[in-house]
Amino acid sequence: MKSFYILLFAMSISLGTWAADTLRVQSETTPSGVKPKVTNLSEVMDETVYPISLRQQGVEGVVIVELWIDEKGELTKYHVAKSTNDLLQEIVEGRITLLEFEPAKDALGQNINSKTKLPFQFMLDID
Repeated sequence: MKSFYILLFAMSISLGTWAADTLRVQSETTPSGVKPKVTNLSEVMDETVYPISLRQQGVEGVVIVELWIDEKGELTKYHVAKSTNDLLQEIVEGRITLLEFEPAKDALGQNINSKTKLPFQFMLDID
């Protein structure tokens, strides 16, 4: 039986790790402030489905998305910087707009506009 993993290298120390066998999160901060934080990652990723056709073909892949987040924590724009599979890219693009954020902060703790990258890695685990 094949199962799958979606690894998401997220943007904040406070994200932690969810769904031990399906999602892993890597922390990241900046020396001059704090990057934006995803506040509903678990809910959005729990509903993400790895396509059966890709699982049956053994297809894995990575989609890296650049995000522009304003000082209110709103996603204002995104761009797929890299994708190894068109269908995986469609899945990520369909989910990315559902993410909610806390805005980035500068060294003084003030909310600021920011641009960051969010990589999604789709991996299969063959049992």
